[in-house]
Amino acid sequence: TRCMQQAVYFTSGDVPVEMARRHYGLAMACYTHFTSPIRRYADLMVHRMLAYGLGYYDAELGVSSEAQAVVKNLNYRHRNAQLAGRSSVELHTLLYFASKFGDVPQLEPGRITKVSERSINVLVPMYGLEGPVNV
Repeated sequence: TRCMQQAVYFTSGDVPVEMARRHYGLAMACYTHFTSPIRRYADLMVHRMLAYGLGYYDAELGVSSEAQAVVKNLNYRHRNAQLAGRSSVELHTLLYFASKFGDVPQLEPGRITKVSERSINVLVPMYGLEGPVNV
């Protein structure tokens, strides 16, 4: 699902304090997230910042223009990776239906999930597909 606002990386001091560390879904005022630093560069940066805060690392990364440039690039690449993943699923779904049914129209029950002036969104539960139908 894509109902919630997209999470983005940011450097400390780059956004207002009241907005910076809270996590709306978890109702927490102070929050950060990271996994093993071997997985993503963003996690490595968080580990380094925490190590700096605890006195184990001697280079401050928080508000520097270099850190801000890295964060901007991370957000850009993360968003592109998400879009590529969705496009891949869409392409392979189309290829699957083309190989299974060719040009023969198929009828399956669907549910209308949204109505707008020019289209309706329809969910086809049999295949887990949802998309717009122009009217």
